[in-house]
Amino acid sequence: MTYYIESLDTVVPESDTEVVLVDVTTKVRGEQVTVTNVAERRYQKTGEVVFDQKLDDERLEAVYRAYAKVHHLVYQDEIKLIRHKIGISQRGFATLLGLSRASIEQYETGSLPTTSASRRIAMLRNVNAFIIDQLFAVSDQTVYSRQDLRVLMQWHNQVQLAVERVRPVRHADKIDFDFEMPASMLPHGAETTFEVKTDGNQIILRPIQ
Repeated sequence: MTYYIESLDTVVPESDTEVVLVDVTTKVRGEQVTVTNVAERRYQKTGEVVFDQKLDDERLEAVYRAYAKVHHLVYQDEIKLIRHKIGISQRGFATLLGLSRASIEQYETGSLPTTSASRRIAMLRNVNAFIIDQLFAVSDQTVYSRQDLRVLMQWHNQVQLAVERVRPVRHADKIDFDFEMPASMLPHGAETTFEVKTDGNQIILRPIQ
């Protein structure tokens, strides 16, 4: 591999260059951001900085990560992880959040999200079925792919099942269930059969004589 030396207007072999670790300070959205131990390629004879696409990309990512950390923004890897945990495509994820697909694509490849977009994505950090279902309910459901709809309906069904489990019973003529307790805790004279009655919010067990 060869590298272009601007001052000489020529290319040199990789062996004529070296990679050193430096501290870098640059502006991100008008703020100075400093990162340490960043790799930088230089021409050995003069110390001139040499352009290296891979190292430049790594430096930019390090700067963006530092900025995102300071401002509590979700960043590239976390955004991908959240979307993968939900199980939907970039387009579906964007629709769910009310963002553009292009924005999600850019965020997942290293662009910094806006503060408002980061907050919306961060709502799903814990992959909460209720929040997913709420966002799904107010989103444009006509633009989801069949696969995304199938996945989001599975989340919806989880919520419905949870709601059914906690819904109070308004009326029941008879309820059969098993109840176990140590013999020492049985009321005096009790055998194995109890009458169950309610008194406000209390459940009263009375032995059937």
